[in-house]
Amino acid sequence: MINPDCRDDEICHNNKCIDPCLVENPCAAGAICYGKRHTAQCRCPEGMDGSPYEGCYLVECRVNRDCPQVPQADFYLGKFFLPFSFFLVL
Repeated sequence: MINPDCRDDEICHNNKCIDPCLVENPCAAGAICYGKRHTAQCRCPEGMDGSPYEGCYLVECRVNRDCPQVPQADFYLGKFFLPFSFFLVL
């Protein structure tokens, strides 16, 4: 038995078709491992971004209007940041 004998989401391991994630899971903690083209693939869960091989993180906002209502919130890599001048007003 070889990989082409198995479904696309499986690999041939010890003459059995199995999920490739059971043999080798290259995914970061919290990422989802799945079989595709006879190899283990990774993806971040829905609502998370990042590299599924290095780490996924929760996306707080994608554009300014998604951020909490604070003065001049700026979007950067899924996080919101306040300008330094905001802290001077406090």
